[in-house]
Amino acid sequence: MDDYQLPENAAASVDEWVRFLSHHWKQEVPNKIHVRQIDAGGAPEWSPEFARWVDRGYEEDGRWDSGAKKRAPRNPELRLRATRAFRKLRKKNIREFEVLYRTVVLGVSITDTAEWLTQRAIRNNKPERYTPGGVQVLLYSAAHKVMSWL
Repeated sequence: MDDYQLPENAAASVDEWVRFLSHHWKQEVPNKIHVRQIDAGGAPEWSPEFARWVDRGYEEDGRWDSGAKKRAPRNPELRLRATRAFRKLRKKNIREFEVLYRTVVLGVSITDTAEWLTQRAIRNNKPERYTPGGVQVLLYSAAHKVMSWL
């Protein structure tokens, strides 16, 4: 890929979209439920991530909010919608998916992703060579598609 440069407003949009998608991607159920300690009542203590996840459904006054009044007509949970949008992108354009996944979920830089894609292309005897500018364009395209599908 030739080295491209996104306009400033497009680059700012990509940064905003990546932060937004990263936040909602990471709102899934935590892997770790307990820490290796006992709480004041003698039960295994919940991990802080799990406690935050459980408490996210409670209103400030202690009532449980089922989410009925906040639901949009489509699937209300943005995390699930983000996952579905990522799957749709994976089916439509695997390279864009890889770039977006590495950036949003794994937190890998654009430069490292360009190097990773180039090394894989070399290993597989493919002619493609990726530059950070080209990967940034792929990231912009992928993020724009996923944001439009949410």
